[in-house]
Amino acid sequence: LGEGVVATLAVALAYLPWLPNALRRFQVDASYWQGTLKLNEALRHIAISFSTGETVLESQAIPLAWVVSGIGLACFVALAVVTFRPRHSSVTVHRSSLLFVLLYLLVPIVAILALSYRTPKFNPRYLMLASPGLVLLLAGGLARPFSQPRTSAGRTLVRIATGAGILVVLLISAFALRNWYGDPAFTKDDWRGAAAYVRSHIQPDEAVLLVSGHAAPAWRYYAPDLEPVLLPEIETLDVTEVLDLGVAENLNASLASKRGAWLIRWQDNVVDPNGVVPFLLDAAGDLQPVDASFWGLGAPQHFR
Repeated sequence: LGEGVVATLAVALAYLPWLPNALRRFQVDASYWQGTLKLNEALRHIAISFSTGETVLESQAIPLAWVVSGIGLACFVALAVVTFRPRHSSVTVHRSSLLFVLLYLLVPIVAILALSYRTPKFNPRYLMLASPGLVLLLAGGLARPFSQPRTSAGRTLVRIATGAGILVVLLISAFALRNWYGDPAFTKDDWRGAAAYVRSHIQPDEAVLLVSGHAAPAWRYYAPDLEPVLLPEIETLDVTEVLDLGVAENLNASLASKRGAWLIRWQDNVVDPNGVVPFLLDAAGDLQPVDASFWGLGAPQHFR
């Protein structure tokens, strides 16, 4: 117990320097709408993320998540049975090991859900640190039948069933990986293509407008030579920074010496849901034809 307390304190001290920044972000973060977390929806997304990842459509992922959950429950039961066998049994599992796996899996989930209940900024990726708990549970349970020292007809059937479970887990993983690399629905937003297209068509007297401004790091990575005008000028998504007609002053100042502009939109449904920026640009100039569209970004809008 003493060693465990010391180890826990050491981990806590290691994280302590991060605490002020974490608390500050927790207080000022406005990248979500106020409300209460939908617990059933959060649990569904957690199950999907842990079983299939983010590369399977929800309609397909839900039944697969039930399958993985069933296999995980069977693994837990198998390990629990072995754990609580009499001590003279030839195969045992330390109770502390099973408890560790359960805590590894469940404590982060419960903690994140509790933190997110009144502050509903939730994404399953926040629970990536808990995924090894599920992996250990599956690995321990699926490996257990093959570690038995003796064989019998019953144990042979158990091994066959376990082998089928392993095959199912591998097939689900292979399906998710295939979607990641081969299904267009999971293509990443094409910032590279959009930046290359604008760079090849932009004129010296034209500017790049980026709505929303918090996407600047992605744009600057692929087009560091084309500094955009950020609308709004924010570093992280802020649902309270909704653009209105007051943005006209910023546009007038930014485009005073320009004769045209390229509008790149990403998450504009949050910061410009009424389409104020394209409305103002269309009022000041003419929308030019653009013969390209890019995944996740749509077609750049060219006004001149």
